[in-house]
Amino acid sequence: MKRNWDLVRAILLELEGLDTGGTRQHFHVAGYDDLQVGYHVLIMKEAGLVEAEEITTDLNNPMATPFRLTWLGHEFIEASKEPSTWEKCKNLAEKAGLFTLDVAKGILVALAKDALSK
Repeated sequence: MKRNWDLVRAILLELEGLDTGGTRQHFHVAGYDDLQVGYHVLIMKEAGLVEAEEITTDLNNPMATPFRLTWLGHEFIEASKEPSTWEKCKNLAEKAGLFTLDVAKGILVALAKDALSK
């Protein structure tokens, strides 16, 4: 399965919006199926964006369910929350031909600094 950055952002936004600050219940993101969400939660856990529990039952479909955002997850969603900023970030990463977490964070920080200097 390919990593989907829009889904990563959607998961972070969904977790941030939870009143409880976390969940161990069934986690769903509108527009995506459970396998897509579960896989992305798992790789987001590996990247340090969320705390999650692996719930893989089929080795062909690794999955996790999230508990909460980490500090890094909060930082990333705060930087990418504005839709126009997120679109600029994706466009710049695409131009560079490389979209990684470090590249995305770097672009988002540069965009924020640029906005502050105006």
